[in-house]
Amino acid sequence: KEQLDFYFGSQNFPRDKFLRSKQQEQMDTAGVKDLSDKRNAERGYDKANPGGNTGWIASKVIFEFNKMQILLAGMDDSEKVESLIEACMESNVFTVSECGRYIRRRYHLT
Repeated sequence: KEQLDFYFGSQNFPRDKFLRSKQQEQMDTAGVKDLSDKRNAERGYDKANPGGNTGWIASKVIFEFNKMQILLAGMDDSEKVESLIEACMESNVFTVSECGRYIRRRYHLT
């Protein structure tokens, strides 16, 4: 949880070019131009569209980070997802889609 809070926290996330690029790639794919557009923000919280249109980042991207590989060593994919979901329940910084395949900041940067 602490490592994910760091990655998605207000100190790191705005400066993390890699994570921001992954977020932007997903938004570009979904055709979202401006995350601050109220309609886009509203659509992004649609649980029926978890990979949808507000900057979700595939959890497999996070699982590839060196520190996460160390923390999750020995776990299979389903155990990694379960661990991610459990960490999300304890965090005010990030959230995980219901399927566990996507992660994003709980609150958009302003």
